Amino acid sequence: HAPVKRQPFLVSQKTWPHAPPPRSISELFAGAGGDTTAEEDTATTEEEAKVEEDEEAKPEEEEQQQPEEKKPEESEELKALKEEIATLEKQLSDKRNSLQVINDSLDLYSKAGFTRKIAQIENLKRNQMSVTASSQDLAVGNVLLEFLPSLDRLKEQQTLYAENDFGKNYAGLTGAMTTSLSSLGLEEYTLQPGEEITPLRATVIEQQHSEQFPANTVLDCLKQGYQMKGGSSVLRPAECIASLGTEQQQEEEEEEEEATKEEDEAAPSEEEPAAETTEEEDDST
Repeated sequence: HAPVKRQPFLVSQKTWPHAPPPRSISELFAGAGGDTTAEEDTATTEEEAKVEEDEEAKPEEEEQQQPEEKKPEESEELKALKEEIATLEKQLSDKRNSLQVINDSLDLYSKAGFTRKIAQIENLKRNQMSVTASSQDLAVGNVLLEFLPSLDRLKEQQTLYAENDFGKNYAGLTGAMTTSLSSLGLEEYTLQPGEEITPLRATVIEQQHSEQFPANTVLDCLKQGYQMKGGSSVLRPAECIASLGTEQQQEEEEEEEEATKEEDEAAPSEEEPAAETTEEEDDST
């Protein structure tokens, strides 16, 4: 028998007029014979997807399996060089600290340092003396303050009985007491007209309008004050009449004060309507 020649199975575009040519043998037989089912198609696609995932995962596994590159070990010469550098840096730091100590000692024991130290000692002595003097003045002032009522009484009696022959015999008593208290550091002072009033040195007994002197200045000194010598501390302030300035100036100041009071009173009233509106909104909600 002569062998039968098999015709090759040719695939052309004409075989699939309404679909693209198959990409694999399974698709070819599925389209030609029609025996494969949809489940087999899905199985083949899943197998192909799994193969692709395995191929993608292989390079990552190979990279992970590759051993890490070992760092080259330092040579003995390099280690010795690093140790020498660390030693030299420590020596340099010690030398700098020693140099700073020497510079400080040089400044301290030089002529300029000696002069500076003397000035510091003098300032310390001066401060101690001022503190001691102030404490002494305070103690003496408290004692002198107890004698001031007696001195005032003697001066009043001397003025009252200045024309009396019997009173004239005791006129020297006031002067003697004043001299004794002055030797202890007591000093009288008066306030000059036009001088600015300070609470420590002046007590205002009365206020008057003045065209000559501005407000908060002295018009007249009614009674002398007492202080320690040098004005270090006031034992009793002087009594005086203070100036209010001109009447027009006082009226302007009063008008300004009234305006400020009205503004202060009007400020809360403006806030009240806003609060009422918020309450109404809360009720409505």
